[in-house]
Formats: sequence, C-alpha cells, structure tokens
Amino acid sequence: MKVSNLRKGFTLIELLVVIAIISLLSSIVLTSLSAARSKARDAERTSDARTLRNAFLAYSLDNGGNFPMTASCVVAGKATDFYCIGHGSPSAPTKDGGMCFLNGYVGCPTVDAALTPYMKTLPDDPLNDIAGRMDSYMYADPVHAWGGIQGPILHWFIEKNTITPADCLGGATSTYLGKNFCMLQLKQ
Repeated sequence: MKVSNLRKGFTLIELLVVIAIISLLSSIVLTSLSAARSKARDAERTSDARTLRNAFLAYSLDNGGNFPMTASCVVAGKATDFYCIGHGSPSAPTKDGGMCFLNGYVGCPTVDAALTPYMKTLPDDPLNDIAGRMDSYMYADPVHAWGGIQGPILHWFIEKNTITPADCLGGATSTYLGKNFCMLQLKQ
C-alpha cells in the first residue's frame, strides 16, 4: 500500500512571509499616497492664493489703487499684523469662532466684505488644521510690514519641505515654528 505524503495548506512560516510582504507593499503605497495628497493640497493652496491675489488686485483697481484696511478689525484690544481671511470676527464668526492660527489671530469682516464681490466663496486652507497652524490664508494691510516686506501682504502655509519663490507665486519664503510659508506682496 502506498502512503501519500501530500500536505494540504501552508505552513505558518509561509503565511507569515506572505503577510510581511503584503504589509511592506501596503506601507510603501500609503507613503506614496500621503505624499501625493500633500502635493495636491499645496497645489490647491497656490491656486487659492492666486485667486485671492486677483481679487485683491481687482478691489484695488476699483478703489483708486487702495487695498482693504484692517483698522476696524481690532477686537477687544487685540490688533495684529495679519488677519484671517474668511473667518469673520470673534463677535460675528463665520468659521472657527472668528479666530485662526492657534487662536492667535482674528478675522476681519471688512476684508471679507471687500473680497466677496470678486470671489464666489472665500477659500480656506485645505488641511484646515488649527492645531498644526495650517488653517487659513491671512492678509496684512498696506500699513503693516513683516519680514522686510511692506504690506499689503497675502500669507499662507505650504506643506512642502523645501519651498522656493516659485511655490509662492514669486513671493518670499520663510519658516515659522517649523512650518514653511509664503508671503506675497500685493501690488499693481
């Protein structure tokens, strides 16, 4: 009588090897997907910044070369150089209680109102990560200067590790609290 020595199934080692290979491949794919999402958000930020720039320039053309002022935006004695676009204000919030950037800055309804005739909706950062400081586009009026750049300034964050002026529509690049950001001087 002949005894068949055929085994059915896989050994534990074979199964573990297959699981390890699948895990390795999935981690590679997820890393690539994360990088692609980050690039897509940066592309959206650049597009939003370009649209905001065009809206500010259109406002300026319609108002004798003047840009929106933020003097009326001081809330509870809190005056800042930059104001959140599209957040309203703490007394009349449209988003995040009228605050942005770790609640260190306030929105400015005057600026929001100045832009709305030129834009269907005011953009918000695609990540909208208040805790990570990437939650809005910001504006400084012509009276303010920052980093050697005289206002008016449009400011936004970029996730890319190394940024160039080309990433900032030709504006300045800088790093603050470990995050990269762009500052674009708005001018005719």
